[in-house]
Amino acid sequence: FLWARDERLVWTDNKERSPGGMVDGAWAKMYSHLIEFHREHKHCMVSARTLVKMDDGSSKNLGTWVIRQRTALMDGILKKERKQLLDDVGFVWEIDHYDVDSSLRARQWEEMYNKLLAFKKTYGHCRIPANFKHDPTLGKWARNQRVFEKTGRLDESRFERLDVVGFDWDPCGSHWNEMYAKLTTYYEKFGHCKIPVTYPDDPVLGLWVRNLRMLQTKGKVSDDRIKRLNELEFVWDSNQMRWDTMVNHMKEFIRVNGRVRVPDKYVTTDGVQLGWWARTQKTARKGKNNHLLTPERVAELDSFGFVWASALEEQWNSMFNRLGQFKQQYGHCNVPKSFRGEDEKGPHLGSWVFRQRRNTSDALCLERKEKLDSIGFLWDTTNDESSCKKPRLQY
Repeated sequence: FLWARDERLVWTDNKERSPGGMVDGAWAKMYSHLIEFHREHKHCMVSARTLVKMDDGSSKNLGTWVIRQRTALMDGILKKERKQLLDDVGFVWEIDHYDVDSSLRARQWEEMYNKLLAFKKTYGHCRIPANFKHDPTLGKWARNQRVFEKTGRLDESRFERLDVVGFDWDPCGSHWNEMYAKLTTYYEKFGHCKIPVTYPDDPVLGLWVRNLRMLQTKGKVSDDRIKRLNELEFVWDSNQMRWDTMVNHMKEFIRVNGRVRVPDKYVTTDGVQLGWWARTQKTARKGKNNHLLTPERVAELDSFGFVWASALEEQWNSMFNRLGQFKQQYGHCNVPKSFRGEDEKGPHLGSWVFRQRRNTSDALCLERKEKLDSIGFLWDTTNDESSCKKPRLQY
């Protein structure tokens, strides 16, 4: 064995030297790989599994070569020049039990611990996310320490060193408590927890509240957290919260503009499509498009003067009111077709009356027919019974 080892050492040692004292040959090639390793990792604790590419395309084990240098020094056959070169790059000569991998991991742990201290100095805490973008290796290392601690594989001394600097063993729990404190502050200020998803003062809080509702529907919120949230009157039903929010917008619109129909394309100053929402409620009240508006919600909208009429219905009612005024002024409803009325910019009242006579009725327009009949609308102006047609009333 000793003879074979010596033969290998002789093979790596070419006698030729350069003027500067550098050793050439195979040893110099491996030494250059060690320098590259040191440049990249800042140490020479090479793992026994580290392979390097040679000029001829073959692979050699740098870890094995490093072990041979230690063995050569112990046997007194390592040349002084080579030892000096190795010392220059911080070569570690003494390794307990030759456990290079273990020593390497220990050095790496120290490096990551120092990064943790730098992180705390920068951010003021040790709650490193697992997907820390600025240093993914640090995030992965922090996650591993938490896993090791939970599974009982973290050395006690390391646990104490991490704990004493405030390492966050449960970042998810810490984040939840931090957001809950913000939610409590919001509740104390506004008296409710109906935070919009796009809450401008704290967008993260709005998203956190939305995610809570999603997690609760999947049964992923603990009973203790549900209890704490319920103490703040947390609204779990996002549909109800959206309904309440839109109702408040509608009340504000009516307060400012009076009891009028909301234009279909009306958008509030904070970007809420109130016109679209109002139109949706009208459709839902009729039971169309698989929507259904409950009697309780209908009553709630009625309570503050919600206008149910659509744009066409509102326009028809406006023309009906003009017809009523014509009847009051002239004593009949036989409006000439060319009659416009006092509103020079509005539709011709005469043309509208003419269309009511020509149209045949349907289920919806029977209500309109009854309204017209109630003011003595004249359906047949020719007194020819054969020309009387069942009216279809539409604008």
